Amino acid sequence: MSERSATTEETVRLGLLLEQAQAQQQGAAESLDHLQSLVQGLDDVVRDEIRRTLIEELQGLDAEVTASIAGLRRLRRTVSLRAVAWSIGAAVVVPLLCGATLQAVRPSIRRIDHLQAQQAALEQNLAALRAAGGVVVLRRCGHSRRWCVRVDRRAPRYGRHGDFAIVAGG
Repeated sequence: MSERSATTEETVRLGLLLEQAQAQQQGAAESLDHLQSLVQGLDDVVRDEIRRTLIEELQGLDAEVTASIAGLRRLRRTVSLRAVAWSIGAAVVVPLLCGATLQAVRPSIRRIDHLQAQQAALEQNLAALRAAGGVVVLRRCGHSRRWCVRVDRRAPRYGRHGDFAIVAGG
C-alpha cells in the first residue's frame, strides 16, 4: 500500500470518526433537549400538584374556619341568652326573697296590737310607780361592774343583820 492510499484511508477513517462524533454529539444534544423538555414537563406537573394540594388544604382550612366562626357565634348567642335568663331570674327571685324575708321577720298585726297593749300597760304601771315614789337609780359600780343602788343613809336599816336600806328617791 502506498502512502497516499494509507493517508486516504486514515482520512476516510477520521472522516467517519468525525461523522460518528457529530452524530453522537447531535444525539446527545437531542437527548439533552428531550431531557430538558421532560424536566420542564415534570416541573409543570410538580407545580400543578403543589398548587392542587395547596388549594385542597386551604379549602379544608376555610371549611374549618367557617365552622369555628359558626360555633363561636352559636356560643355567643347561648351565652347572651343565659346572661339574659340569669338577669331576669335575679330580677324576679331577689324581690321574692326580700318579700319572703320581710314576711317572716315582720310581726303580724295581732302581735303588734298585743305588744302595743302590753306597752300601754307597762307605761301605766311605770306612771303609778313614779307617783308612789318608786324611782330607783341603778348603776354599775367598781372594777367588777356590779349593780348598785343609791340608798338613803339617814333612814334606819332593816333585816336581821341590818343589811337592807331604804332606796333614795330619784
